[in-house]
Amino acid sequence: MELWRLRQANPWRKSAGGRKKLDVEEARSLVLIICYLAKQEKELLRRAVSLLEQVTAQNKEPHTMALLGDYLDKFINLYQERMAEETAINSDGLYQLGLKLLIDLLFYSGNSGHRLLWLAILGKASFKEEREKKE
Repeated sequence: MELWRLRQANPWRKSAGGRKKLDVEEARSLVLIICYLAKQEKELLRRAVSLLEQVTAQNKEPHTMALLGDYLDKFINLYQERMAEETAINSDGLYQLGLKLLIDLLFYSGNSGHRLLWLAILGKASFKEEREKKE
């Protein structure tokens, strides 16, 4: 139950009340949950990414395929519904973000996905810290 409440720690999320920063153990737990769920949906993710590759090779728009179109609609609607206005991304940006996250989820659904996602998060955090030091 506590992990479910941690979603409020996202500074971009629309919510009432205070937000707290995640500690390392909480972040690690969320990484494990994300990768576990991705692994459970690995075949669907694989089909979706394969379809994305096919339509891209044919110069078609991904949203014209039912599986990808449904996913993109749900992703964009949920993002716009739950994220704060000041973090707004234009429709094309959300479209590209949704496709990137679909591919990332397949990547992290593998046996060592939790390690790879954790390293990616740590890499982004250290990059952000370096950038903030320069500013």
